[in-house]
Amino acid sequence: MALVLSALCSVAACGAPPPPSAPTFGGKGAILDPGPAAGAVEAKASPLDPCALPAPPSDDARLEDFEDGDSRLFGGFEREGYWYSASDHTAGSTIFPAEGKFEPSKLPAQEATPNNAFAGHFTAAGQKDWGVTWGTTLRHVGATAKCALNASKFRGIRFRVRGSGAVSLRFGMPDTVAAEFNGRCVEHCWDVHGVVIRLGDAWQTHEITWDQLQQAGWGKPVRFDPQHLLSLELAASPANLPADFWIDDLEWLAASAAK
Repeated sequence: MALVLSALCSVAACGAPPPPSAPTFGGKGAILDPGPAAGAVEAKASPLDPCALPAPPSDDARLEDFEDGDSRLFGGFEREGYWYSASDHTAGSTIFPAEGKFEPSKLPAQEATPNNAFAGHFTAAGQKDWGVTWGTTLRHVGATAKCALNASKFRGIRFRVRGSGAVSLRFGMPDTVAAEFNGRCVEHCWDVHGVVIRLGDAWQTHEITWDQLQQAGWGKPVRFDPQHLLSLELAASPANLPADFWIDDLEWLAASAAK
């Protein structure tokens, strides 16, 4: 499957869409990785793979408010990410922002405020193969390597969105992302964990917790592990096109207080 992703996207693990035969989400629910069993031998990082162990947990809940006007995810300490768009390139189809040219959009005048003038605006129409994907890479930038982001200090994600139809919010991990996109999956790839978001004309706040995410069930079964996140995506299949929606104020959900 040919993908034309941005140059920024090509150096990070961009989530690619599922193969044409993939069904929409509706498979088994997510199973959170419980970690090593009691008495298990502690894993050791391989000198040949600096990303074998989880990166240090990310601790900045802010992800993106689009007010900086560029394609870079809000940095956070030792965190990196770049927004991208991808399409199946059906003849005559359209996608915005264009592939390799991501930028935030100005909010309509009646919605903008001095502190909130931009948001992500995504549109697509005419794709008939696997559809479209918009998203951001997720990376921990260490001293010697860029590895999957560790979001285990959080319990999910919160964001505001409005539009029409439905999109899938999903997360790619090394075990579901193909090797050519910096994952380690070699067959039955791209069955990433996600959830369908129903859109409405008015702005709505959604809170998605890790246990709501699920694979479709057609690919390699993988436990969801927030310690190893490569991408955050919003995707629309041909059945949910045309798409036209806005998203803003993405942030991680703080872990629940211990009882």
